[in-house]
Amino acid sequence: MVEEVLLEAARKGRAAQRAGTYRDEAGLLRCCVCHEPREMEIPGFSGLLPVTCSCIQHAEAEKEARRREEEARARARKSPFWTPGYGGMTFEADDNPDSEASRRCRRYVRLWREAAGENLGLLFSGPLGTGKSFYAAAVVNALTALGVPGVMVSTARLVNLARASREPQGILDDLNRFPLVALDDLGAERDTDFALEVLESFVDARCLVSRPLLVTTNLSGKQLRNPADLRYARLFDRVLALCPYPVLLTGASRRVKQEEARRNRLRELLDSPEEQPG
Repeated sequence: MVEEVLLEAARKGRAAQRAGTYRDEAGLLRCCVCHEPREMEIPGFSGLLPVTCSCIQHAEAEKEARRREEEARARARKSPFWTPGYGGMTFEADDNPDSEASRRCRRYVRLWREAAGENLGLLFSGPLGTGKSFYAAAVVNALTALGVPGVMVSTARLVNLARASREPQGILDDLNRFPLVALDDLGAERDTDFALEVLESFVDARCLVSRPLLVTTNLSGKQLRNPADLRYARLFDRVLALCPYPVLLTGASRRVKQEEARRNRLRELLDSPEEQPG
């Protein structure tokens, strides 16, 4: 019975194994690239059993990685939380890759397995336009490329989705099924009891499922620990527990710089001499 199984395996794998190979002095197939064997002898077995060389193993690993990435991206795009605008925020587009914030975010991606295992998230805080949303989205996009399903949603969008749904809790449950969630612009949502209830329910559930959360906010650490509106004290306390590591963004607003660059470009276009038709 064992020999029949081995013979069947040898038959199925032989054709694929022969592509890009040569035979060595012993008559065994070897890979033309890595020169590792593509078949082996087994004592007591009358035939040769196909084996995978490093090249095949690497190709299969890449194929599996692409499959995981495609599944992760498809899962995010099919969700109601998908916001196309976050898709272009990647580390490849980072205009300040040597900054401390960028280095810490990249390291978080590299150490994702440990961070996820201990339910450790990041808190991005700082003034308007300093790159908080960019780096949070860059982390989500980098991990999605590695096959980790993640999504980024603004607090305003989350509250609106819950308000429009007949089952608001179902919306929150769907969001918490993602291994990684980035909640953008905490504190900028409309100050209503319903908004507070939605955000509290989501963050509480995130604690229970023990999955990491990224949060961006214009509020300072002091404002989060001592909110002017005491209704938010419990919510902010939960956020600080889930996101114990602050990533502080400072400096001039990137949006102001971008607006200035766009304004200069438009001025250049409008002030340039028009070409006369030939």
